[in-house]
Amino acid sequence: MGRKIIVVGDGEQRTMLDEVPADNEAQLQATLAAHPELLPIEEFGLEGPLLVLGKETSLPSGAADLVGAAKGGELVVAEFKTGPQNPDFRHALAQAIDYGSDLWGMSFDEFESTVATRYFSSDHCPADSPTKGSGSIEVAARAAWGDDVVDQRWSDFVDQVTRRLQNGIFHFVVVAQRLTPAMEQSAEFLNATSAGPAYHLVELIRFTDGSSDAFEARALTRAPRIRRSGATGEKLDLHRFLDREPLEDRRVVLEDFFETCTGLGLVLAWGSTGVSVRVRTADREEPLSIAWVHPSGVTGWSGLRDLVLGFDPSSAEQTPTLRNALDEYVRRLSGLPGAEQLAKNIRGVHLAGAAEASNLVSVKELISDVVSAAGRS
Repeated sequence: MGRKIIVVGDGEQRTMLDEVPADNEAQLQATLAAHPELLPIEEFGLEGPLLVLGKETSLPSGAADLVGAAKGGELVVAEFKTGPQNPDFRHALAQAIDYGSDLWGMSFDEFESTVATRYFSSDHCPADSPTKGSGSIEVAARAAWGDDVVDQRWSDFVDQVTRRLQNGIFHFVVVAQRLTPAMEQSAEFLNATSAGPAYHLVELIRFTDGSSDAFEARALTRAPRIRRSGATGEKLDLHRFLDREPLEDRRVVLEDFFETCTGLGLVLAWGSTGVSVRVRTADREEPLSIAWVHPSGVTGWSGLRDLVLGFDPSSAEQTPTLRNALDEYVRRLSGLPGAEQLAKNIRGVHLAGAAEASNLVSVKELISDVVSAAGRS
């Protein structure tokens, strides 16, 4: 079929593998079910690896090839095809949408029993899969992602899965060995005009030298743009947040700010309109919010907008070891040029426009001081 790869082994030994057609859809499906990390969901704006929750899942519209979830609770419905024919592509896409309509409106418990636990106990789940025999999605998630990840995020994960089931916000993926530019255009059109679901194309390419096979997955579509209406209520992540920000200069400033926050070990708690920046403390299990950021023109919780720095006094009452540091944080924030004092239930300041960009270095230093104080408490 034209494409080739070279495998370099010990001693610079080189093996040339040639692209060959997959035997059938089942071969592609089995490869992804056994190795879900192959599906490049990070390029869809999701956090992987994919947790496979269903394969050949029986639904009213038929048998869904693959159903899975990302760590953020996003649900993925994948359908497989082997040829580049347009009718075949349209059929696969239509099937995936039909399966989404079957899942739409399910509760979390119904989805778990109808899709996930049936898969974990079936022959479709590979015998060597860490999720084999799991009695629940939580048990499977712990096996696939680790206890630490699940302990920190399980409640949010359940909330997000539930929201997507109720709203029908799924990531539909068509997987094939070869896809055409016309198919890419169709997916881009759907992503640009749809109100909630996202559509992705992935080429899963088989290579062989006659004795060994290799498979490569390539995403042909990227994370779709988030429409500023926010009508879906879907939680943001870094990519979606920056994509929603209409001002290019501010995107650069905020990307640098978020990178600093992540480097300091702060928690970025994404919501549907913005993000709160939280510091871990010795006094309470839940991290304490010390900043809130929203895209330009978006108003979030309690009327917050742009960049707000400070803290909620009612939450700070639960962190007495950090109270002096928080008071000093707000005092120094108040001295920043262009800072507007808040007259609401947050002690702190509001920065917007030029004041936000010009004070970024100082803001990062002040936040770093709060993190240092929390580490000493």
